[in-house]
Amino acid sequence: MASTYNSSSLFPLSYSRKWSSLDSFPTPLLPATLDDSLGLLVIFAVSIAYLSRGRFWDKKDPLHHLWFEKPQADLGERGLASLNRSIAIKLEETNKDIVIFWGSQSGTAERLAVRLSRELRRRFGIEAILADLSDYDAASIAQIPSTKVAIFILSTYGDGDPPDNVNELWSWIAANEDASLRSLRYAGFGLGNSNYNAYNRVIDVVAEAFDKLGAQSLLSVGKADDLRGSTVEDFLSWQDALFGALTTILHYRQQDFGYQPTLSTVYDESMDIIDLHLGEPIEPRQGKKGDPERSKIHLLPLKESRELFSNSERSCLHLEFDLSHHAQLKYKTGDHLAVWPQNPEEAVERLLDVLGVQSQRNLPLSISIAEPGTELKFPTPTTLNALFKHYLDICGPISRDLLSSLIQFAPSKSSKSLLEQLSSDGAACTQYLARKYVTIGQLLVDLGGAGTTWSSIPLSFLLEYLPPMKPRYYSISSSSVVQPQSIAITTLVSNIPINGDINNRLPGLTTNYMARMTPPSKLHAHVQRSRFKLPISATTPLILIAAGTGIAPFRAFLAERMRLHRMNRLIGRCLLFYGARSAHSEFLYADELAQVHKELGTALVEVVTAFSRDEAEGQGSPITGKCYVQDQVKERFGDVATLVLEKNAWIYICGSAGMGQGVGRVMGECFEGEMGWDGERYREWAAQMKRTRKWQEDVWG
Repeated sequence: MASTYNSSSLFPLSYSRKWSSLDSFPTPLLPATLDDSLGLLVIFAVSIAYLSRGRFWDKKDPLHHLWFEKPQADLGERGLASLNRSIAIKLEETNKDIVIFWGSQSGTAERLAVRLSRELRRRFGIEAILADLSDYDAASIAQIPSTKVAIFILSTYGDGDPPDNVNELWSWIAANEDASLRSLRYAGFGLGNSNYNAYNRVIDVVAEAFDKLGAQSLLSVGKADDLRGSTVEDFLSWQDALFGALTTILHYRQQDFGYQPTLSTVYDESMDIIDLHLGEPIEPRQGKKGDPERSKIHLLPLKESRELFSNSERSCLHLEFDLSHHAQLKYKTGDHLAVWPQNPEEAVERLLDVLGVQSQRNLPLSISIAEPGTELKFPTPTTLNALFKHYLDICGPISRDLLSSLIQFAPSKSSKSLLEQLSSDGAACTQYLARKYVTIGQLLVDLGGAGTTWSSIPLSFLLEYLPPMKPRYYSISSSSVVQPQSIAITTLVSNIPINGDINNRLPGLTTNYMARMTPPSKLHAHVQRSRFKLPISATTPLILIAAGTGIAPFRAFLAERMRLHRMNRLIGRCLLFYGARSAHSEFLYADELAQVHKELGTALVEVVTAFSRDEAEGQGSPITGKCYVQDQVKERFGDVATLVLEKNAWIYICGSAGMGQGVGRVMGECFEGEMGWDGERYREWAAQMKRTRKWQEDVWG
């Protein structure tokens, strides 16, 4: 709307008349009030400031133009090299002969790369470059001269996918079939799980491409199988073969250079306690292209803890954490909660005792890098107590390479002899470690005997050989739409008998840590974003397939659909297949599922169960004997096919990798047997469903 102004309100009255001559020109008005004077002064000051800008103030930086120039323009050869992402130039710059590339999604490949680098230093006196594959141009690998060696430790995850930091190399291989790698000498080791169809596909594809392009492999590709729990032993066997190849082919000379620390630790009582890290986790590295999005770490109070079932072997808990005081912490249905655990007090006390450092447990401790290129993975300054409780994984499994490195610190001839025997005999070592699951504290007590201390072990040795504490991931079982101010998870608490000995059990670190908590105890956690998401349209039908605690995200999915239904919104049909051991003791959220079915009706929600330790006849199913979830998928394949092919349903699978693989195999058999598809057609269809996110899996193990 236009505004109407009174001219007399915009201009002073004395200037509003017309003047016919100079004589009649009015005398300029002087400031009538103090406010007028101040106004004129402000205008004068602003004018002077504007006119003097660039002369007396806000002078231009004489080097400002450099921000807009290419950084390489005036650099010498050395400066240009330091800014280059070429690994070949990096090797020449640092005068090193070996680079160890790692490609990892969970961190295992990186940890093995660190181990290999440490052993090269100890056995050959060789300093290698540890390289995240995403830090260097993939094309520069072709420029590595034949006098150098490139080692690749690559994991495979998901359905044969490369880790995020391997994507550039993966793309380069696919786009450069005519490249030459004739000067490249390499060795490769892969990490995978034979439960998956694409077992160790990444290292196979990379090695095959390298060989085709003319690279020289120093030895056969090594492979670890996580299904057998033999990843470290598989790696050590391959490492021995690699060292043999370095000796015979490249004429490297092996000798024991002893322990050479890469970290330095100093007690400093002058530090103030307020400066110490006493339990809060350090934020994981973030920012590389392809890194999954994650929230900051928060201290979350436990709101509710209830037991879903309990028996002599295991129990299951439903835990809810309060977000009401963390407005910046958001999650979406289908995300994961990453929980940072603590080592139990008895494990901490045992290690402090056997090292003879109880008196130093609370002294301020500073950790620094002694060897350039080493990454510091622990917060500093801190204390021994905080390190052993929060930052070091002192309850993890022991590997054979740690035993061999402990020989030099043995407190007695008998302990040294036993270490030499175990470290030289892989089978004997495996049997010893399997006989009773030993942590680092238990191992030292067992080897040295009661009352013996291993006081000669440097703290830096433990920091280098023991892995840092990592978070454990749990599917969120609450809906962000229904419960935006709380996060729920469903966790199985297990205490597995070791070799059948019910008096000697292996406790789960994180699950037992959470089981000991009572409201309002707090723990450190962050939200890990997931791609395991519902379709945008609520009318899209869903086929949900879960076993055990795999029901967690589907509890959230159903809660969200039920909320929409209560708002009179249309929702698609949901067919849920759920498998557990027993209907009587391990049927998770049975009451909630019954309520959902009652409220929505069979037309919208149907729950099909499979119980592997109950007789199937009692379940109203033609299946006899033990019944698994994939058996029910096969039995109801007609409904599955109709929903997927005619109603455009999305498929979701959550649970163990073995279950997920079994469902995929059954689906293939049904499409071939009942639909007349050949294997190739089914594989192409399944791949297309997964590419378009209409078939999603959240599996583990």
